[in-house]
Amino acid sequence: AERYYHAYCDAIDKISRYGAESETIPGISVKLSALHPRYRMVQADRCVPVVADRLAMICRKAALRNIPVTVDAEEVERLELSLQVLDLVSV
Repeated sequence: AERYYHAYCDAIDKISRYGAESETIPGISVKLSALHPRYRMVQADRCVPVVADRLAMICRKAALRNIPVTVDAEEVERLELSLQVLDLVSV
């Protein structure tokens, strides 16, 4: 999960460099389950704050570079979990 978080941050850096040479800036797509190894409803108390923190940091970094962020859909079993994360994230 830590590796994926850093990969998203590195991708934002690379996209921002590419965007300076291009008319269109591509966005980044984040899969919430990649941000925590136990992204499951039974672990909600444990994983939701961590995933929300990491997603917020990714969004802030992308916003500073004017890069759009999309949150990938998860399986229906994780919908409530994803909604909890999104409720906590504010940029």
